Amino acid sequence: MMGMYTISTSPDANCGVVRELVVEPNIVSPRGYMNLEGVDNVDNLKDVNLFGYAEMLSPLGACKDDSTRTAMSTKQAKHVVPVKKSSPVLISNGAEQTIHYHIGKDFTFVAKEDGEIVELDESVGLVVVKYKSGKTEAFDINSKIVKNGAGGFYLANQLQTRYKKGQKFKQNDILAADKNFFTDSEINGNRFNIGSLQKVAICSSYATYEDSSFITKKLSRDMASEVVMDKGVVLGKNTNVEYMAKIGQEVKVGDELIVFERSFNEDSLNDLLASVGDELKEEIKMAGKDKVKTKYSGTIVDIKINCTVELEELSPSLRKIVSSYYSMVNKKRKLLEKHDGENNPLVKCGMIFNEASSKVEAKNNKIKGYQVGEGVLIEFFIKYFDEMTVGKLILPSLKSLNCWEVS
Repeated sequence: MMGMYTISTSPDANCGVVRELVVEPNIVSPRGYMNLEGVDNVDNLKDVNLFGYAEMLSPLGACKDDSTRTAMSTKQAKHVVPVKKSSPVLISNGAEQTIHYHIGKDFTFVAKEDGEIVELDESVGLVVVKYKSGKTEAFDINSKIVKNGAGGFYLANQLQTRYKKGQKFKQNDILAADKNFFTDSEINGNRFNIGSLQKVAICSSYATYEDSSFITKKLSRDMASEVVMDKGVVLGKNTNVEYMAKIGQEVKVGDELIVFERSFNEDSLNDLLASVGDELKEEIKMAGKDKVKTKYSGTIVDIKINCTVELEELSPSLRKIVSSYYSMVNKKRKLLEKHDGENNPLVKCGMIFNEASSKVEAKNNKIKGYQVGEGVLIEFFIKYFDEMTVGKLILPSLKSLNCWEVS
């Protein structure tokens, strides 16, 4: 199967079962027919026909390492997360400049045709491009919260562009790329960051037994990962909200994300609580208030709101918060519909747009696993830097387990 699969396979019970395709497999038909060159015609195969991206992004690795080590690096490369200080490789075969064309729009946005940037609105974080054929596409430059598999936390992906409104581009130009995974340079172009370039010393020590290592505080900070944790708050429709944190706000452990008074079924009691709150604001701050606090020190990068009732049914303070959120979503939708030629409720200018701007239906009174009922679900997403501490694994180029940190 030379020219189809890489040399890597899963180094465990799935050995030979789980295989990896090369960068450019010799598939000659949409039905999956393959043209296998074979060992006799190996001289006709290029590096992209022999290696996968996990192998190509570590130059010389697949040529010098034993097959088990290469397979292990390929498998562990699937779990790589961006770090605070990362750079492209020093010795390159060019793979880090072509990966843009083999991955999805979550990480890079590549122009399909010649065209122009017709819209760039930083207030809503949207960029709209128009191709010479008349088609339009859009991409989001806001911080997008994505689930990190079964890791128990989220990551914040954000596309970054150096293009301006009215600027023209050519087909296959890289219009935007994730700011953590790629480095954009006017000299070297847009390149994938393989990891953090650091100085390494080989020595015999109790801290370097087998595959362990010890690192400096500088390396610990350079290898810090951006981790996003969420905190969901469910509020009844009659809840009186006194304070709520905003996107971009810096918070520390124990800081309040939201302060509110629990809702009750009796409308008269809720009217009384609201009036008392206006007259004796300072006196009631310490009594009868529920406070949701953060367990992390970082930045609030996003807030998502889902409401299961109409705006008219909400308390005045809660209605103001939900209405403001709806207005921002509608502003995004209006901008996309301005350039969108199709009447698709979920896809606007080639991007999925499913943010709620009205009442949502809760299945079994639940939204995203939260028991909401008749009320509002507010999710706070807090980003902080998780440093490389003792017990964490460094991979794939220098696979080692950190067992000690030098101050």
